[in-house]
Amino acid sequence: MAAQADIKEVLERSDSLFKERKLTESFDLLAPYADGSSDDPELLWRVVRMYFRKCKEAQSKDKKEVEQLAKKGFEISKKALALGSGIAKCNQLAGMMLGCYSDTLGRKEKLANSKQMKEHFEKAVELDPKDMAARHVLGRWHFNVASIPSAAGFLFSNVPSSTYQEALTHFEAAEKLNDEGVEFLQNWLLLGKTHLQLKNKPEAKKWLTKVTESGESSPEVLEVKEEAGKLLKKL
Repeated sequence: MAAQADIKEVLERSDSLFKERKLTESFDLLAPYADGSSDDPELLWRVVRMYFRKCKEAQSKDKKEVEQLAKKGFEISKKALALGSGIAKCNQLAGMMLGCYSDTLGRKEKLANSKQMKEHFEKAVELDPKDMAARHVLGRWHFNVASIPSAAGFLFSNVPSSTYQEALTHFEAAEKLNDEGVEFLQNWLLLGKTHLQLKNKPEAKKWLTKVTESGESSPEVLEVKEEAGKLLKKL
């Protein structure tokens, strides 16, 4: 196992590449630790982030691969949280990975795990109020819950509830935390979609236009821009 100084260098380099959206290079640095055997929570939550992104990438390709990635990532996320319950990212990634894993189990299980996901996200925000990503995923939770059809309450017990206004509060908070002016396209897209649900078309158009005018061109970004473009055409 690499020395602690070497681990720190790996984490810093991986984070830098991740921020630059060079995901393959970032994940290659973490590959030697993908088994989750480390007892370093700072390393483990980054490994979980790798599994989460790989899980999302595989969703349209291989259902079995998604299930394997989600299960492994979920197990490591539990270990990371046990070792680093006071670390915001351990809580944030635990919620995200629980959601990814729940997707492989079915709608009933996902609804049952939804409350725990929210608790993880709220704890992450509590531990690091200045983390815009933590605030964003909490907003996404509220948006997704607000989008649950009312009929679900008749089919399942303990269905969570929220509103688009609550989701908007968190997306706006995430945007205010964007001190570096990073193009946070996912947040802009959700701001646009939330305003659409609230019948506020001018604001929806503003945020969706920002997405389409972004100069970024990674595969992930192109998907977001395509969705924003389709929504704009309906306005």
